[in-house]
Amino acid sequence: MEEVDVHQLYKCMRCGECRFVCPVFETERWDTFVSRGRMIALRGLVEGKIKPNKRLIDALFSCTTCKECENACSAGVNVVDIIERSRAYINSILRDGEVRDLLMIDVHEKIAENVIKYGNPFGEEAERHSMLEISGKKEFGDVFYFTGCMAAYRTPEIANSTIKLLEASDVNYFLSQEEKCCGSVLIRTGRIKEAKEMAKRNLEIVKKSGAKTVVFTCAGCYRTFKEDYPKLVGELPFEVIHITEFLLSKDLPLQKEEKAVTYHDPCHLGRHLGIYEPPRELIRRTGAKIVEMKNNKVNAKCCGAGGGVRSAFKELSEAIGKRRVEEALKTSAKILLSACPFCVYHLRECSNGELEVKDISTYLTEHLKKNE
Repeated sequence: MEEVDVHQLYKCMRCGECRFVCPVFETERWDTFVSRGRMIALRGLVEGKIKPNKRLIDALFSCTTCKECENACSAGVNVVDIIERSRAYINSILRDGEVRDLLMIDVHEKIAENVIKYGNPFGEEAERHSMLEISGKKEFGDVFYFTGCMAAYRTPEIANSTIKLLEASDVNYFLSQEEKCCGSVLIRTGRIKEAKEMAKRNLEIVKKSGAKTVVFTCAGCYRTFKEDYPKLVGELPFEVIHITEFLLSKDLPLQKEEKAVTYHDPCHLGRHLGIYEPPRELIRRTGAKIVEMKNNKVNAKCCGAGGGVRSAFKELSEAIGKRRVEEALKTSAKILLSACPFCVYHLRECSNGELEVKDISTYLTEHLKKNE
């Protein structure tokens, strides 16, 4: 998984179609910060024409891995795979002190240390679900709810809402305090060895629970389990599914209320996994009218937080997020919904209170019929 696919690298025709869709290029305006430029730089690295330097590192690690360039690429270059593999390669060769100190991104190093030591990227020492409202202790269940780090530590209202939705659906669910970071942030920033360790731990925890299905509110966690875990630890002995897919088959007792909302497609749920309609169908079941942004579904713009960009390139991340908020404001909807805690957290900050930004789980919970 760590070796760059040279054949894919050389498929780039340097046409520049990626320039028209890349959220990073829209801010930076240099070819170094778009797929075409990154592919050219990597070819120079592979051919020995250039050596790793700060500019190259910034170019490689500023990609949000949103996959929009792949959608536009007529040559079919697997850009995200190349970027993630190149980051892993860079991490593997930069081990001597002087060069490493010059080039490595300190915040990514700290995140990796936190994940290994505390099981979460924030360095939180509190129990995994100490902020959640769990009714009764369940040690086993048919459905394992994998909360993820964001919902456990930064947006607990999303995890609490999901629990209420599972209970309203009469689902025999289970949460585990032993749950660890899924490792998505490690994979996106090139720490494959550490990510494999997280995958092994989580696999054992889920297997121990006896769950047949693992459900996620986090698009990043879901993508990691579905796409990355089979490459890291082999085929999974259980089903994985996003909460929006899972709830479609449930008879949720929802009150209807006519409201205009807009919906942001998380990159990991949308372009990476092709899930567009389940969230929208659930929103419609509340009686809401979805006013789509100009760029939606497969063409949806990235929120700017993914790929390790929010932590290492905060201003760039915010610029991308604010553009997405501006696009949402143009719909005249007052509520912006998404289906990923990380997108919600970031867009909420970028909105500066101009929009009410919520996760779909929270919105659905607000429309649950009260017990009479």
